[in-house]
Amino acid sequence: MNKPFIHLRAQSSYSLAEGALKIKKLVQLAKYNKMPAIALTDNNNMFGALEFSIECIANGIQPIIGSSINLLDINIKNIPSQINLLVKNEIGYKNLLYLSSLSHTAENKPIGIYFKDIENHSDGLICYIGGENNPLLFLKNQNKNILIDQTINFFLKFFKKNFLFELQRINDNKIDEFESEFLQYANKYKIPLIGSNNIKFEKSHI
Repeated sequence: MNKPFIHLRAQSSYSLAEGALKIKKLVQLAKYNKMPAIALTDNNNMFGALEFSIECIANGIQPIIGSSINLLDINIKNIPSQINLLVKNEIGYKNLLYLSSLSHTAENKPIGIYFKDIENHSDGLICYIGGENNPLLFLKNQNKNILIDQTINFFLKFFKKNFLFELQRINDNKIDEFESEFLQYANKYKIPLIGSNNIKFEKSHI
């Protein structure tokens, strides 16, 4: 029997200027495709979390609360990398609320968080990195290879077994060219892999 696929990266219209899917439509699509659960990972906010949870439960789908948050320590030409966080339990929900709020409220900085902000707020959270804003890809493109290992070790220290690598195959040359090396790091550090897509619209126009 085929195992159901669960999207762990989906953005709604709450990802301003990014996602176009209304919460109701997103859940309808998950139900139509017989997904038992789906994760909402809007950019730098949790504005849709309550609406998403209510809509999922009403349709017999397990809501997974998350967010994709800018990581300001690693950027290219002022474009920040991102980490993706999913809630495991009540502690994780409170920590994600804190980090999401901090990304907007700290003074004199762009939207996002720093490594230091994560250190005391990683409990109860699953963290995964990958896609076009993968911090390791950003470091690779700047020839900062030594920092790649340091970054991986940071995430492993604070998230331990809850740290994952995310593979995307979405016809993006930058991602595709890094995949082989990305997999080598996964093997080196025994980091589990997940496959995802970057869900922003109802249908692909590629």
